[in-house]
Amino acid sequence: MQSAAAALRLQRPDGSFPPGRNGPYRDTDTPVRNTAHWLISLLKAHEIAHATAFRDAAARAANYLTTPELRPGGATFLCRTGSSKSASNGLIGQAWVIEALCTASSALGEPRYRELATAVFLLHPFDDEAGLWRIRDVDGRCGGYDWTFNHQLWFAAVAVAIGGTSSVCTTQAQRFLDCAQTRHLRVRAGCISHRFPAPHRLQRHPIRHLRSLLRFRCPRQWMTRQEVGYHAFNLYGLALLKQRFPFHPLWAQPKLALVLRFPKSDTYLQALEQNEYGYSYNPVGFEVALALQVFEPWDTDSASWWVTHQISRTYDHQQNLMRLGGGDPVTLAARLYEACRLQDVALRLPPSAE
Repeated sequence: MQSAAAALRLQRPDGSFPPGRNGPYRDTDTPVRNTAHWLISLLKAHEIAHATAFRDAAARAANYLTTPELRPGGATFLCRTGSSKSASNGLIGQAWVIEALCTASSALGEPRYRELATAVFLLHPFDDEAGLWRIRDVDGRCGGYDWTFNHQLWFAAVAVAIGGTSSVCTTQAQRFLDCAQTRHLRVRAGCISHRFPAPHRLQRHPIRHLRSLLRFRCPRQWMTRQEVGYHAFNLYGLALLKQRFPFHPLWAQPKLALVLRFPKSDTYLQALEQNEYGYSYNPVGFEVALALQVFEPWDTDSASWWVTHQISRTYDHQQNLMRLGGGDPVTLAARLYEACRLQDVALRLPPSAE
């Protein structure tokens, strides 16, 4: 509530919110990503307090995301500029906007938001045999497969948000999960691999495929840090899919037990320290807490610890924004939205921070 109130002062006249730098990647972001994140937080604040200021700000943010200028090629959203990397930020950049538009459509009773989200989603070709989506560039051209696991995972999660229980989007998400069970979800020492090699029929470049296999078996130090920093982000995405597909056989796989056990280890906690992809970029405290509430709902103490730990490390009680500890405080503040899906937990903050 307090953070959403602080966000009202950040919103621009056109409904957008200030762009960040995509955390440690230092990209030149457009306002699309952070506006999508804040939109969800504003809707949650309205749900709690019923204050019209939150609803009005959310409507302005949602309307901003529908402006054609944000899709200059008439295709996907422009998420970053001035980079050799994809301007759409792959699947994940689009997933964040789709997620926000679907949330706004339900909360504000505006079908056009979901219609836009569906149209953008369906621009991404799905390979049913591989169980993977391809990237659609901002200019409308079809790119290659997105080989980052969390990107594909979150795209599957927002597919269900679009389609409910029966639609082409949900069918694609189901297929992704089927393939995640057999080949996409790779685990090394309890940690989810950040990238995965192409299925056999997509191995058009044998040398590149060999390099990807070697990276999985012998990761560089930076990749290991990245995988630790994104482990909880992956757990959060898996939790969203578990809520939609509660009986999928993936949840009974031994490797699922391994990845859920990893955040309880000293190895994980120590690896998060000074990790630029951790608390100050990916809000791992909220992410692990949601995974616990979905997969191990009896462990309320651990969920409480993780949420408290995230807030105590990153929340600025003077500004009422989650902005401390990293090089991109603007994006970190917007990522408070990930707490919106959490059930209530008891915080254990010191009296001076309450």
